[in-house]
Amino acid sequence: MRTSWAVAILFVCACSSPTTGSGSSAIDAGTKVDTSLTAGDAKDTVGVQTLDAVLDTTDDDAAATDTPDVPDVQSLDIPGFFDDTTVVCGTTGQIIGVACAPKAGISVAFASVSLQVDSPCLTSGTSYQATTTADAKGAYSFNGVPPGTGTVTVVKGSFQTAIPVNVVGGQKVDLTLPSSDRCFKSSAVNIAVVKGNADQIETLLDGLGFTHTDFATSSSATSAGAKFLGDLTAMNGYDVIFIDCGSNIDNMMAGAAKATITSNIQAFVNAGHSLYASDWAWQIVQAAFPAAVDYFGVDASLTKSASKSTTAGPRQGPGPTTTQKKAGAPPFTMNGDIVDANLAAAVGKASTTIYEDLSEWVVMAAANTGTTVEVQAAVNDGKGNDWGVVPLVVRFGAGKGHVVYTSFHNIAVKDAGGPVADIQAILTYLVFTL
Repeated sequence: MRTSWAVAILFVCACSSPTTGSGSSAIDAGTKVDTSLTAGDAKDTVGVQTLDAVLDTTDDDAAATDTPDVPDVQSLDIPGFFDDTTVVCGTTGQIIGVACAPKAGISVAFASVSLQVDSPCLTSGTSYQATTTADAKGAYSFNGVPPGTGTVTVVKGSFQTAIPVNVVGGQKVDLTLPSSDRCFKSSAVNIAVVKGNADQIETLLDGLGFTHTDFATSSSATSAGAKFLGDLTAMNGYDVIFIDCGSNIDNMMAGAAKATITSNIQAFVNAGHSLYASDWAWQIVQAAFPAAVDYFGVDASLTKSASKSTTAGPRQGPGPTTTQKKAGAPPFTMNGDIVDANLAAAVGKASTTIYEDLSEWVVMAAANTGTTVEVQAAVNDGKGNDWGVVPLVVRFGAGKGHVVYTSFHNIAVKDAGGPVADIQAILTYLVFTL
């Protein structure tokens, strides 16, 4: 019984100052406490009526008397809590970490991070809660955290992970070293890729460590990609759909299939899912969300033209032809201004070179109301075609979901003909906003 009473007294002392029954004075060393349950009797000087011993400062539970142990009043020895580690309620801890992709070493900028800790030093039924935002390098921290067990939750776009933590007063919980139990999980988000024949966003996803299901396209309107986009039930099995650029989009968006795919894309995004499309997949974006972006030329037309002045559309931007590229012609370059401040911080600069490895990329004229420009550039091929400053990356919301569209080829992450680190950084940032 003496041991149980000692634990009870220590718990009270750990989280609040011991007081008298009337709240007027602390227990004095050597004060005798009676065993009677009669409140207010002559011997009941401290309002503690159930301890039939005199407390001492030895903490050995062997002495004949006990008195309040002032140096230890802030400690709780709780069996099973932190492997019997003493919980110091008057001292807080710290948590530091880095939001990261499944592949170690790739950080995730501006993730939302929340913390919840259950602590014996808080009022029963309450928990410590805090939120913060990771910086451009994915770093985050929580200071002044009470000791206890809890969870750090990291969220960015469709991606989320939960990390269990044990906080000890006066110590730091370090979550900065990337590991499988701290970073986003490779299969935590269901990703589908409709492959093209001119872009390979799947290569970037592989580099980030994500698993994905690929649907091939071909000159046939019955390709796996066409069938997938024609089946809303199958599409709803995924959180994010990426659609590569490729001439095979022409075949998918022909005849009756166009109406079905258009309706399915609208329903998929409006329900809260995300869509990424690049370059010639503009047809799908334009058909499903015609008010989001204005393209040069007649948006509804699929007729290709390399001239800004013709009436057919859409306009095709400058760059080497396939034959010229095979002969070693350099890509067309543009000075891309990174308009989005967070994207600029993640890349580490406000402008970068954008490479166009082919001449068949769709030029946007303007972002319409509700559409945000992420990257833009002045486009002039020096041959009489001056498009002015045009968007290269845009995003917009639709229903509960949203869409990201890039007019430049994301194949550039592997063979743009120039440095591609910035382009990889831009695309990585975009992936984690989906």
